[in-house]
Amino acid sequence: MKEEIEKELNREERVFNEIKAKIGPKWQVKPSSQLNGKYRNDLKTIVTFLNQAAQSNSKLQKQIRDEAELFKDLDKTRGQLSDALPKCDKQNENQQAEKLKQLLDQLSTCIAQRDELKQEYSRQADIMDITSLLVAKETEMSDEKNADKGDFDLRAATTGALNEIENKIKDLNTAQEKLLNDITKINQEFVKLKGSNPTQMQRETFIHSLNQACEKFNKCQQHLKDGLRFYCDLITDYITPLQSVCVFFFF
Repeated sequence: MKEEIEKELNREERVFNEIKAKIGPKWQVKPSSQLNGKYRNDLKTIVTFLNQAAQSNSKLQKQIRDEAELFKDLDKTRGQLSDALPKCDKQNENQQAEKLKQLLDQLSTCIAQRDELKQEYSRQADIMDITSLLVAKETEMSDEKNADKGDFDLRAATTGALNEIENKIKDLNTAQEKLLNDITKINQEFVKLKGSNPTQMQRETFIHSLNQACEKFNKCQQHLKDGLRFYCDLITDYITPLQSVCVFFFF
């Protein structure tokens, strides 16, 4: 294409010079060599872009060839992949996982109960009008003995319910600490059990390989899409206008 366009531009300039030589000074048209400067620059730009694209294409082709074996698994059906996935005995793992699940459920329940108690504590504190209780008690008390007794009853009335809630929260905090210790222990056993299972390691290797294949395939696919978009833009912005100019010159 480059040679064809250059040939047409050279031909146009040659014809221009022939006409100018015949007509002489009366031929005051701007020289074709100047008018064609933009088109020659566009042609150089196209060649530069195509050279860069060729290098990118070579790298992409090499990557696809290198990963061809890895990409084969992507052609398999879900059933074929399931059959190829190493099988292992899940009984022990499932037992540990079930224990861990139960402990986590208990922890969630413990946290939820504690949150409810905190809300109840706040509600009780808000509805207790200490000033009203003091006024009511002082009205009923006529001597020091009754005042002392009233003071005791007042403390009991204002703090009894709150103390009960505080004690429940403390018990839940203690239970939570024990649950966290148990969860840590069971989780360590679960991780150790998985790590010591050779079949499980083979499964993880297989899945990791499949994941790598997907990631690399998606990257290659994106590069191909970018390449197609590049060529479409190059044709639209440079090649088609340049071809149109050459056709306009001589047809």
